[in-house]
Amino acid sequence: MEFELIILLVMVAVFVGAFFLLRLPVAIGLMVAAVAGALVGGEGVPLRQLVEGMFAFFDLILIIATAMVYMKVLEHSGVLHTLGRQVTEAFHRRPTVLLMALMLLVMFPGMITGACATAIFTTGALVAPVMLNLGIPRVQTAAIIAMGSLIGMIAPPVCIPAMIIAEGIDMPYVGFFWPLFLLTIPTGLVVAWAMGRRHLRHDLDPAALAAAMQPSVFPAHGWKLYLPLVVLFVLMVAPKVAPRHVYDIGLPLMLTISAGIGLFTGEKVRLREAVQTGMKEAIPVMALMVGVGMFIEVMTLTGARGYFVAASLALPKVWLVVTAAVALPAFGIISAFGGASVLGVPMTLALLGKDQILALSSIALIVGVGEMVPPTAVAALFSAQLLGLESHFPVVRRCVLPTLAVLALAVAMLVWANWVGKLTP
Repeated sequence: MEFELIILLVMVAVFVGAFFLLRLPVAIGLMVAAVAGALVGGEGVPLRQLVEGMFAFFDLILIIATAMVYMKVLEHSGVLHTLGRQVTEAFHRRPTVLLMALMLLVMFPGMITGACATAIFTTGALVAPVMLNLGIPRVQTAAIIAMGSLIGMIAPPVCIPAMIIAEGIDMPYVGFFWPLFLLTIPTGLVVAWAMGRRHLRHDLDPAALAAAMQPSVFPAHGWKLYLPLVVLFVLMVAPKVAPRHVYDIGLPLMLTISAGIGLFTGEKVRLREAVQTGMKEAIPVMALMVGVGMFIEVMTLTGARGYFVAASLALPKVWLVVTAAVALPAFGIISAFGGASVLGVPMTLALLGKDQILALSSIALIVGVGEMVPPTAVAALFSAQLLGLESHFPVVRRCVLPTLAVLALAVAMLVWANWVGKLTP
């Protein structure tokens, strides 16, 4: 057996043992596994490489931190529940359209933060009572919210798995918006329609729907309430539309500016409280990025990463796609982000003959499916907690077919990436 393979197996074994046996957080498990790999590889404790790994995803860490604070400002200023109420009032006579609009609301926080839990506990909590009043059973409501959070975390502009893989192969995160948009937004709408259409009531009571939601603050603040959303949209789109005239200031600064504007456009926001709660939710994800960076750096130092890439390149393309479809979601039992770095990076390198942006976007969606893989099934677990269910396994069962459909779509896009790439400008 190759020595590099032994190092890789030791790192994975230590990681799994730290998570399942010692019950350490995923981030700490990755750090311990990185040190173990360095020791087995004869490198001692390489402080330089470990520190470099800690900062490998520093740009992602900034995005996560600022995005979480931005979402908290939107939540505290009243934007989210006002938007949810206005959407419900606009489409309550068309339950199918309302269901799809609610799905987009569920996906929105994941699109901004790249984390499914944020979507579930913000807009997911807002739309759950409305879905129940639409006639959708409690378990099915949890399943729809879980699927929305899963798909939303892959949707643009912030897709952390795609960012991790792009960083790992030294590829700029540019040109991903439309591929990720087409992979996720239509998929989310179709999933919502397929999972909820047969439960919808067409004799809705507007008063009951209104009572299920928080009061709107729109009468007090008017359209300026939505200024943080408009500013963020303009800041993101303007450099793409007029790159010669508008400088791209970077997503962290865009989010910071938009959050700052949100302090003055709606209900009073306690800045300290918003920052504290946002960072409390962001720290586990940011720590995960630190652990992932250390893990990859040690894999590179010891040659384990190169070995995995070489082994992937040696596989026939068919088996490589099959391996990606099985192994990447399976890694989600521990961490979808970890799967993107440990397996997604070498597999993307092995698929260099494909249209790189489409292939990477497809792999990111495959990685996202890991959030629904039991026993952890993070998306289903948090959705079940939100709806007050005793177990998340009934939610997982309701999500099996939609999850397999999403996985099939991602694999199909991966297989035909070059053909689809020719159809796009």
